[in-house]
Amino acid sequence: MNIGENEGDPGYDVVYEEQIKKLLAVDPEAHVYVNSIIPATPTALQKSPRWDKVDAFNAKIKAMCDRNGWTYIDNDALAQGGQANIYQEDGVHFLQPFYSQWAENMYNTKKKADA
Repeated sequence: MNIGENEGDPGYDVVYEEQIKKLLAVDPEAHVYVNSIIPATPTALQKSPRWDKVDAFNAKIKAMCDRNGWTYIDNDALAQGGQANIYQEDGVHFLQPFYSQWAENMYNTKKKADA
């Protein structure tokens, strides 16, 4: 989550947006779907305070998507504020069964966006 810190505020989304636009230069007709950052558990947050920036980064990601007509995939409900039973012991990485839930959320968001 230190991407773009040398760019100043709002460096994170500036660098993110530039990378997506490089991909779109190759395929201008591509549909862009961007996942929100899934928050870590409170225990992981205590060990690494950088995780407390997830909401701010997600707001930047959503604004970036809105500005460019890209689809933002909100994964916040899946994590239940870091309390969901989806995390490995480190509180950041996910248990294998979670990936199907995450994929289903992406699919359902895409379906709604394409409707």
